[in-house]
Amino acid sequence: MIIAGCQNNSEFRKIKIGNQDLRVQIADEALEMAKGLSGRKSLPADEGMLFIYPDYRRPGFWMKEMQFPLDLIWIKNDKIVDITTNVPVPTTTPLLHYWPKEPINYVLEVNAGFVQTNKIKIGDQVDFDKN
Repeated sequence: MIIAGCQNNSEFRKIKIGNQDLRVQIADEALEMAKGLSGRKSLPADEGMLFIYPDYRRPGFWMKEMQFPLDLIWIKNDKIVDITTNVPVPTTTPLLHYWPKEPINYVLEVNAGFVQTNKIKIGDQVDFDKN
């Protein structure tokens, strides 16, 4: 598996999840991870953001300044180990946090409904070597 971090958050990589090809922005630095997709108005249907961690962990995700709902796909190595669907835009404070059920090293954020539309499920493989 080859994952190269991007110095610029506007660079994309291609991955395959289930039977779906996606363009993903890489978030592998603290500032990129903290910002994530917050502040954006939308995300194209064939795009996502891939958070890459240097080790296994259970990161907590929140929806600070999000303007559209997401599905969170929790990945360990190249296998989906958990899925959180239809994470809503925040309407209350404090913000809710979302965690995987087990330690992971990747999180993929995609538009809400992506998991259901593409029949993504726990145990599916993720191909990071699409480039």
